[in-house]
Amino acid sequence: MRTTTIRTSLLLHTVTLIVLISATVLTSSFFSSRRTVRNLSEQLIGQSTSEAERQLDTFFGSIEGMLSMSRDWWKSGHIEYDAPGDIISLNSVFTPVLDVNRQVTSMMLVDDTGLEYLLFRDLRGGDQYEWYNRIVLADEGPDAGFEMLFTRAGDLYKEGPLDEATRDYDPRKRPFYTEPEFNEIYWTTPYYFFITKDAGMTACYKWRDEQSGRTRLVAFDLLLMDLSEFTANLQPSENGKAFVMFNDGSLIGIPRDERWKDKNTIRETLRNPEEREGGVTQADRGAELLTAEELDLPQVATAIETLRTTSRMEASLFPFTSGGKRWWGGFRPYPLADQTLWIGVLVPEDDFLAEARQQRNTILIIGAVAL
Repeated sequence: MRTTTIRTSLLLHTVTLIVLISATVLTSSFFSSRRTVRNLSEQLIGQSTSEAERQLDTFFGSIEGMLSMSRDWWKSGHIEYDAPGDIISLNSVFTPVLDVNRQVTSMMLVDDTGLEYLLFRDLRGGDQYEWYNRIVLADEGPDAGFEMLFTRAGDLYKEGPLDEATRDYDPRKRPFYTEPEFNEIYWTTPYYFFITKDAGMTACYKWRDEQSGRTRLVAFDLLLMDLSEFTANLQPSENGKAFVMFNDGSLIGIPRDERWKDKNTIRETLRNPEEREGGVTQADRGAELLTAEELDLPQVATAIETLRTTSRMEASLFPFTSGGKRWWGGFRPYPLADQTLWIGVLVPEDDFLAEARQQRNTILIIGAVAL
């Protein structure tokens, strides 16, 4: 009969004890880290979504505030267009408004006679001029309209008749005039603007003037590339993403990505896909927004698909796997007049696991030294 010495027995028990303690601590650390990651993900996604929501409130809300303010000015007679000399006074009112709200590229005053006063920040002017004015008087014919260009300081740079592309222009046929009901703020769906052919949305307010009986409208234009420049700068975590989309999954505000480093690359990304094949963009046509798949955003595409498989749109927190890595995502609806946008925030789990991995490695080292 073989016997075990006290030394051998003690050694076996000691090794077993060290292994059990190390395994217990590692297991406890693993489950603790999983809970911590979930809690941190939920907290971060909630905070990031709320912050994106607050910034969107500022982004869109400032435009709606300008609509109400401009409507009140026109109703009270503080602004009016009756003759070319009124352009200077109108510009003195609205150029500071557009300067403060850089997400707005242009604004319009329109009435049912076919009058349109347009003020547009024209990036085509370079150092020569910054502001473009267009006056259209559709009922009086194309020769009654004209264009004026002004420097940033407000000095006249150039003036002349409407160009050929604008001679048949009638603001009463545009989406921002035909679609809204009276006495409510209205946001158009994305479409291609008349001048730049860039995709954008127009916020407008239409009413019937009590004194004259005329239909009047104030409108402000927002370029989608400006909205995407805003969302591309949102960074929930080191590698996290935030974006804004419609119900169909098309992106109206693209997330941060190394491919989109500036406004020009964002503009190129959002350009009408037909133009890349030599086509010509038609003004007033509905914009073709791209999906996450078309933009090669696998994490965003997987998150949207994961959400749809649960037969619901809104979710404050859910896990998904993309590219062999585990992510956490959250979606929240954002009402915009009669439309609903969705704020999405995605965070990779690796952004939270550095500390957990350090704890695991420390326990393994201690266990190895003890053995």
